[in-house]
Amino acid sequence: MTIENVAFGVSINDIVLPSGETHMGILGGGGPQTAWGMAAVLGSGETVGLAARVGPNLPDNFFAPLEKAGINLEGVQHTSLYTPQAWEVMEHDGTRTHLWRVPDDILAKQMIRGWDILPTHYQGAKNFHWGLDAEKSNHDISNAHRLKIKGNQVSLEPYRLPDHPLKHEQLQKLVQSCNIISLSWQEACRITEYDEYVRIITEFRDAGTEILLVRRDKQGADIYNFTKSIGVHVPAIKTHVVDVIGAGNTFSGGFLVQLQNSIEEAACHASVVASYMIEQIGLPQRLPDPADYKRRFQEAKSGLEYIKI
Repeated sequence: MTIENVAFGVSINDIVLPSGETHMGILGGGGPQTAWGMAAVLGSGETVGLAARVGPNLPDNFFAPLEKAGINLEGVQHTSLYTPQAWEVMEHDGTRTHLWRVPDDILAKQMIRGWDILPTHYQGAKNFHWGLDAEKSNHDISNAHRLKIKGNQVSLEPYRLPDHPLKHEQLQKLVQSCNIISLSWQEACRITEYDEYVRIITEFRDAGTEILLVRRDKQGADIYNFTKSIGVHVPAIKTHVVDVIGAGNTFSGGFLVQLQNSIEEAACHASVVASYMIEQIGLPQRLPDPADYKRRFQEAKSGLEYIKI
């Protein structure tokens, strides 16, 4: 089966919940959650591949949820360097602090994303997604732009809040390197230095953003296709929330693989797959039951609203 959808990046997440409860050695890094979201929407991982570099500190059976989903792992390269590992500290207000536990020089070598690390049979893919540091992103932006100008669909998502707002030129360079930029509300505020909704959306539009995803936790998500002057709001699916880490990547992956149909349908699928991700620590152990998936999709669709641009 041809690989059509690629997610980049793997890390070992050591999670600290607001209660102080810890969960060590969790499969993370954005790539696995994105790939799972893609597979969940498609009903199979046959056309989904994961590209990443990992090392000897990888826990046993680390990729079991991805293997069960049928996701292709031939893009995972094993090296002698440590797998990226990070503390993910969650606060009661939803704020997440991301702290790397490996040296910067190792991260730079292990977290390369883009065309250069793709296996040959991944190079025909059309959809690509990865996380990046919005302040230290020149290499990632160059790689994203390289894929975009080849005619691919590229989706990017910050994995940490920037220390400082981006200058307008930096924002332009970021959003114009990809087709889709996916952000939490907190990330959108920090990147633009604003907390007024209309002004934030306007900043991204004026910087040249094609498609903007603004995820707003329990309030759902707002999605704008500025090239077609369409905006939609999709509600969050009602479910029991255990851990929200990875939900944004799952949302982005689900959205990306359905965008070819319509922004409305893609938004509903994205909300559904994110709802499965937040029901446990780490990835779900299996793909969704089709009947339950259909029920959640109808819930999202019934709450979909258009936003005036």
